[in-house]
Amino acid sequence: MVPVYVDSGLMRQFESDRIEELFKEISVVRVNAEDRFLDAIKGITDPEDKRKNVGETFIRVFEEEARKIGADTLIQGTIYPDRIESEGGIKAHHNVGGLPSIIEFARIVEPLRDLYKDEVREVARALGLPWRSVRGCLIRDLAWRSGSLEK
Repeated sequence: MVPVYVDSGLMRQFESDRIEELFKEISVVRVNAEDRFLDAIKGITDPEDKRKNVGETFIRVFEEEARKIGADTLIQGTIYPDRIESEGGIKAHHNVGGLPSIIEFARIVEPLRDLYKDEVREVARALGLPWRSVRGCLIRDLAWRSGSLEK
């Protein structure tokens, strides 16, 4: 399994650097794709269209990384509130309602899909992640903007 963090350039200042530092021990691959994401939403004013373009861009970046290592599975950090909002028509999330209809992955696995944010924090604590990643938004942001590729 190869952990991949896609840096969209849409995070809080220095957040991507913190994520990279936090997960350096597991050799997280940071893909700097800021220009691609900004190009994907340039000139678009409708928030739903922006979310869908961001979702498509995430998938395409993950597909490119997967091709490099021969992976066919994307394991992503979708959480239950993402599903509620996307499936309920409230708003699309890039990893649920924003996914393109055609993808190259044989499967997408979402081990956190039935968990709320507080439950994700409990999992993070149980895994021994540093408190600074558990207490704030960092673990949520990592779950939403990263995935692992598996052969």
